[in-house]
Amino acid sequence: MKTRNFAILFFTISFLFAGTLVAQDLSGVKAGINLSSITGDSDANKDLKAGLSVGVFTRLPLADMFAIQPELLYNSKGVKYNYDNAFVNGETKFNLHYIELPVKLVFEVTDNFDIQFGPYLSYLVQAKVESDAEVLGFFDISNDEELDRDYFNPFDYGLTGGINFNFRPLLIGVSYSLGLHAIAKDDKAAEAMIGDGKNSILQLHLGILF
Repeated sequence: MKTRNFAILFFTISFLFAGTLVAQDLSGVKAGINLSSITGDSDANKDLKAGLSVGVFTRLPLADMFAIQPELLYNSKGVKYNYDNAFVNGETKFNLHYIELPVKLVFEVTDNFDIQFGPYLSYLVQAKVESDAEVLGFFDISNDEELDRDYFNPFDYGLTGGINFNFRPLLIGVSYSLGLHAIAKDDKAAEAMIGDGKNSILQLHLGILF
């Protein structure tokens, strides 16, 4: 019940935020590629997993060179594991899909360049595992299935920072986000797979300013 109440509150805030963007002059929309992994996991065979990021943002001026930039995003996170040994050859992807609310402090260095930093809060809407492997050179394993969300912490939070180049109306940016909360719940199956790992994302994005 507690998790459900948090989820209701989270989406209420999200819808209020989206309504505020519509009511005001919307600053822009953006989409990009996430290169994600999981920190705190010692598995040497893990690799970056490509995912999608898309959403809207607005910028609220505070002073001549400072502003607050709240965003509402869909972010695909997770990790990819590669196997190459005498028994198994292939890969497994953990796909974690979040609705995310970053709130960034923006320092406008010039009219065309800014630095951003701030916290984020996100809510897990879906978890999936995708495997494509060959066992002992004879048996193929290929599956794409949804995982029980009860194995995972529904909320994630952390820090995000990056830079943007503004060529109005086009925006080009790169950012990095580091989760501060374990993805898997204690004593659940997901913990056996990813331990106390936390989200880590390098993001490249394009935006259109209005």
